[in-house]
Amino acid sequence: MIAADTDDSGCGRDQVEATLDGAPLTVAFNAHLLLKTLQQLDGPVVQMNLTAPTKPVLLHAPDQADTFRGIVMPLRLHNGTTQPTPYTGTQH
Repeated sequence: MIAADTDDSGCGRDQVEATLDGAPLTVAFNAHLLLKTLQQLDGPVVQMNLTAPTKPVLLHAPDQADTFRGIVMPLRLHNGTTQPTPYTGTQH
């Protein structure tokens, strides 16, 4: 699931197709920085290598790993963790 919450614009939720290898993680990113990194990749598939919610994520297109690799650091949220505030279905 991809989620975005802002005080000004409200919140949004969407699901994307993913193949997971390992235990699921909940990680928070700066959406602008994540999008800028994803825009550098060419193709419909992105590989995100994650090891822990507080460690950097390595992003690359599986068939272009030797061309571009991006690293994005996760955020600590206002509740002091990388866990998002539970979604209540209402805007903030």
